[in-house]
This record gives sequence, structure tokens and C-alpha cells, in this order.
Amino acid sequence: MNLQRIQVALAFGPKSRSEFYEILANFIADGMPAHSAIGELHRQFAIEKNPIVHVTEAVMRAMAGQSGKSLTPGQALAPFVPAVEAMAIDSGADSGKLADGFLMAKRLCETQAETRAVIAGEVIYPLFLLAMFLGFFIFVGEVMLPVMADLVPREKWPPQAQILGWLGDNSKLIVAVLTAGLLMLTAVYFQTKDNWTGSVRSFCDKNVFPWNVACSVNSALLLSAIAIMLRAGVPFNGILDKLGRTSGAWLNYHFALMRARMRRGSREGDALAVDLYDKETRWQIQLYGKVHNFADGIDRLSVRVVKRVLARVKVQFAVIRFGLMVGVAGMIVWVYWAFLGLSLAVRPMGGPPI
Repeated sequence: MNLQRIQVALAFGPKSRSEFYEILANFIADGMPAHSAIGELHRQFAIEKNPIVHVTEAVMRAMAGQSGKSLTPGQALAPFVPAVEAMAIDSGADSGKLADGFLMAKRLCETQAETRAVIAGEVIYPLFLLAMFLGFFIFVGEVMLPVMADLVPREKWPPQAQILGWLGDNSKLIVAVLTAGLLMLTAVYFQTKDNWTGSVRSFCDKNVFPWNVACSVNSALLLSAIAIMLRAGVPFNGILDKLGRTSGAWLNYHFALMRARMRRGSREGDALAVDLYDKETRWQIQLYGKVHNFADGIDRLSVRVVKRVLARVKVQFAVIRFGLMVGVAGMIVWVYWAFLGLSLAVRPMGGPPI
């Protein structure tokens, strides 16, 4: 395990990258050459003993041509940042506006960070509720059922308590099966999210959790990346080629559909509006494809789409939370009624109410 690489990954996260891009953009906009601007940051990081100093050192060497070829800022940063951010930087450099390239990378970084933060925040609470539900299930089987059996023999339990008793007796097995199923679903998702294509995947992207959530989020982030590169003057086909080189089979499948439409003579808006996007987004993309300034229109649309997708993700996880809360509450009420049924079964025998 490379400790230095771990330190760099932790130190050069989305927040740090955003600040890094902004400082470089300001220095370059004020007339400082890119290599000198990175050198100034490198000296400051060295004074602070900041692990990002390893990034700036490698970037300066790459830009100076240590490997035999002088790399662009985006190419030099590519090993340390997401590919789309490196491409945004070089898109700005290609258009003669490197400062704007860093600002575009900053925006992409912040959009992705916001999206991931929202999803992480929404996932934690349902997982907590699920853990509570499974924990209570085991508590019923391991603690409450033995107490109930001491009060009333199992053969005299009423039907509702008998069902609860069977579930409690098998609580560990049921929890193990549910946990294994959840872990298997997670593993299948991560194995298929980038490479699975075809009609079944398209159905899952529209209707099956978590693929539908991932599809809406990834399509919004993709639209932001395309919008930013269009504004930098990169041709639409060039954008597809750049993104395709760093994408898996799933995105390349949609890129192939876009290229096929372009070959048939479709406008850029019509080519971009594949079923990767929902109907509301598709017709707006097609509409912007008919106006003169397609890049600006798509850029504004991408901001709205990201906000709408995040709002939709929150609603989807709110439904999951509600379902889990109902499950926990239902289990508690069921246990109460089972105890009440036992109490009524004991009282005719002269026993005290439970």
C-alpha cells in the first residue's frame, strides 16, 4: 500500500481541487504563466508540508518535459484528478483561455462534489433505519421470545404470537439473508454500472433502484461536462471522442447513438437528446439545438437539470426512509399485540396479566 498516494488522495479531494483551480485561474488571469503559478503554489505547499506538494511537483516536471514531451496542464494533472476535469482545463487552453479552463474544472468539481454529498447524506439515514430494523428483529428473537416462552408455553401461544415466534426463531437466518441480498445487490450494481448495456439495462435505468438513480445523476453530470466543453469551443464530435476515451461501455453505448444521429445529419441537440435523459430534458435539449447559441443554452439547462435531479433523488430516498420507518413501527406494534395476545391467553388460566 502506497502511503503517499493515500495522503495525496485524501488531501486533494473535491474541496481542495476547487480551491486549487480557483487560485490558478486567478493567477493566470492576472498574467502569470501557468508553470510559474503552479510553482508558487508548490512553494507554499512545501512550507505548509501539505501532501498536495507531491501533485504540484509531478505537474511541474511533466509540464517541463521530464518524460521527453512537455505536457499541457490538463495532461499533467490527469493522473491526480477526474478525467473530465483535466479535459475541461485543456479545452480552455485549446481555446486560448486557460484561466477559463481552470474555472470550468472548478465548476465541474463543485457540481460532482455537491451531487455526491447529497447522495451520501441521503444514503446514511436509510442504512441507519435498516440496521435498526434488523437489530430489533434479532432483539425480538434473542431476548423477548425467551421471556414470552417463560410466561406461557409455546404450544399455548395464540396464532399471531406463533408467527412471531417462528420469525424470532429464524431471526438470525432472515437477517443474514437480507444482509447478503443487500450486499449482493450492491456488488452487482458496482460490477454493472459502467459496462452493462442493452434493453434490460435501459429498463433498469428507468425503473429499477439503484440503476435509475445512477442514470439520472450521471446524465446530469454528463450534460454539465458537455455544456462546459461546448462553451470552450470544443466541437460536439470532439467532446464525444474525448469523453469516450475515459468512459466505460455504458456511456460509450450512448455516445455511439449520438454519433449515429450526427452521421444521419441530425442537429447537435437532436443527437444529444438520447434516452439517457428523461422526456422533460430531451425536449429542452432538442429545442436548444434549434437556437443559434446552443452552447449557452445547454449550459443554462445543465444547471437546472442538476438541481432537478438532486431534488428527485431526495424524493426517492424519502420514500425509502418512509418505508423503513413503517417497517420498524410495524414490527414494534406487532410485538406489542403479540404480548397482548399472550396476556389474554394467560388470564383465563389465573395468571397475572403481562
